[in-house]
Amino acid sequence: MRALALRRPRACYDALVLGLSQGAPKATLWLTLVSLALLALLAGTGCWTDPVRGDTGPVADAGGDTGPAPDTSVPPPTPYASGVGYPFDADPLRLDDANLEGVSPATLPVMAASPCREPVLVTVTRVLDGDTIFVNAPGLAERVRLIGIDTPEIAHDPEPAECYGVDAHEFTKALQSRTVWLTFDAECRDPFERLLAYVWVGNGPQDLWARQIMRRGYARTLTIAPNTSFVDVLSDDQFAATSASAGLWGACR
Repeated sequence: MRALALRRPRACYDALVLGLSQGAPKATLWLTLVSLALLALLAGTGCWTDPVRGDTGPVADAGGDTGPAPDTSVPPPTPYASGVGYPFDADPLRLDDANLEGVSPATLPVMAASPCREPVLVTVTRVLDGDTIFVNAPGLAERVRLIGIDTPEIAHDPEPAECYGVDAHEFTKALQSRTVWLTFDAECRDPFERLLAYVWVGNGPQDLWARQIMRRGYARTLTIAPNTSFVDVLSDDQFAATSASAGLWGACR
């Protein structure tokens, strides 16, 4: 409970001084001294009201109740450039599902001549490592392997993590619980029955998640025919990362 400073009317002071003056000798000096002493006493006990402010009643404590503080625990999403996508140099990269609202699959930069299936909108439910995720959608629950890249391995007992395996895993965790589009190439399954797909966080050319990983130096290109639609784009991204000694290219040689 907040403490309240109660202010009493100034009349309490005036009444006390009047009573003393009626029963006291006509000694002006004595009355003045007594008045000053009473003034000091009343100021300490609260029997005094600021003559400028007046008697305003209960006064809240200095902290005041200004309502709930703004929530600063959730940082804002990374600025998004329409028609381009998320920047390659944002660190950390904070996604915003609003960038996928109203996006038609027809606007996704699908380059495969004959994809094995149509694009599908899914929710990422788990991130296994830098290039493998679990997704859900109505009638669909799949383990997805990203096409065209290979991130270093995380630790698998008894083997330790490879250089930059943890970094790549942490970066792809930005997809956790996010809505993404999956697009496909010529072949939909690998020998492990994983769904092979391209992951999109928007419909800009920089929104291909494999490109975001490559530009930061978290992966190497992995080309397995017939899924080669983005091989040139990802090779250019790898060249940019190696030239800048980004990620594993500067730390793992």
